[in-house]
Amino acid sequence: MATLTGRDTRSHTELPTFAVLTDQGRVRLVLAGSIDQLCMADLEEAVSETVRTGLPVEVDTRHVTFMDSAGIGALRTLAITSPHGVTFIEPAEVVRFLLHVTHLDATVEIVRKG
Repeated sequence: MATLTGRDTRSHTELPTFAVLTDQGRVRLVLAGSIDQLCMADLEEAVSETVRTGLPVEVDTRHVTFMDSAGIGALRTLAITSPHGVTFIEPAEVVRFLLHVTHLDATVEIVRKG
């Protein structure tokens, strides 16, 4: 991950993490921590890997603590390039807000479990 200062001062829970998990005919993109411009190269790679599978996509953002416009832009790219619909599983409040203000909530499915 690149930083502007050469040192990342975010706490452990704010550090961005990405995982692309494939199971039973679907792929899940898991995001956690603070998703911002500093981690865009990693997020863009995770989005590209997710799309390349050609499988239905689930996005898990339950543990996202912050997301800026670059982060929601990458998720928009996922939504428009995925060959199948994209489902968000219990998105964090900040992600739900960004999905709403960008009108992505009209093009993706949002699922609340439990």
